[in-house]
Amino acid sequence: MSGRAFCLFLWMVIMVSARTIASSSGAPRSFSVLDFTTFAPAAGNPVPASIHFKLNDDRANSSTIICSASGNVIGSLETCRDRNVTFLYEDDYLDINETYLDLFSNETRQVSGGVDIIGYCYPSQPPQPNGYGTECLTYTGQVSGVFSEDPSEEGIHRKR
Repeated sequence: MSGRAFCLFLWMVIMVSARTIASSSGAPRSFSVLDFTTFAPAAGNPVPASIHFKLNDDRANSSTIICSASGNVIGSLETCRDRNVTFLYEDDYLDINETYLDLFSNETRQVSGGVDIIGYCYPSQPPQPNGYGTECLTYTGQVSGVFSEDPSEEGIHRKR
């Protein structure tokens, strides 16, 4: 093997090793939001406003995380069933913040990311469970985004 070929081989081994180390640190790098829905009640309807979705990240042993909140949910930081995940929904944009254990340093770290939620809304009325109001959901049922380890203030990444 020539010196140049050996250097190229060594560079490729180093790059593959670096990617393997980065991906095995425990940090999620990307996520998918599934079945995102919102409900806004009509005047006089006692059912509170709500947001529901499922979240998957790219970690090997990760299970689907259920995220749901009701009440004054627009623009407020909410916690998913997995308490390591928080979200904020405002102006058709969903911020996700996830805390994880770094496997190399054994320290808790955070990643954040966000996605535009483009969907359609339709009138809701009985016999639908929420009663009168407006239901909204994504066109595709799934949107995906990437996490960053450089969250802005309050741990939430904002695109704006």
